[in-house]
Amino acid sequence: VLRHLTARASTVVAELNQYSAKPIVVADPTADDVEITGMVKIDGIVDWLRGVVRIADVEMIETPDRIALHTRKNRGEVIARNASAGAR
Repeated sequence: VLRHLTARASTVVAELNQYSAKPIVVADPTADDVEITGMVKIDGIVDWLRGVVRIADVEMIETPDRIALHTRKNRGEVIARNASAGAR
């Protein structure tokens, strides 16, 4: 079990990436302003992130190769960046 007490999104993501099957990224700078508090089981990272999405001002976009966190207000920008990156 990992425990984070009021940590910024980037701090939580850095810790989770040590155990996650897919890389997790903070997809926009304003998402790093979100403080996340909670406990997570190593084998339940994606489920835990889904729970964070329910209570924090962040959303999660999961693709086959990564999980991106972004603030709700920047969701369109993140989707557009992901689409253009995939078109290259």
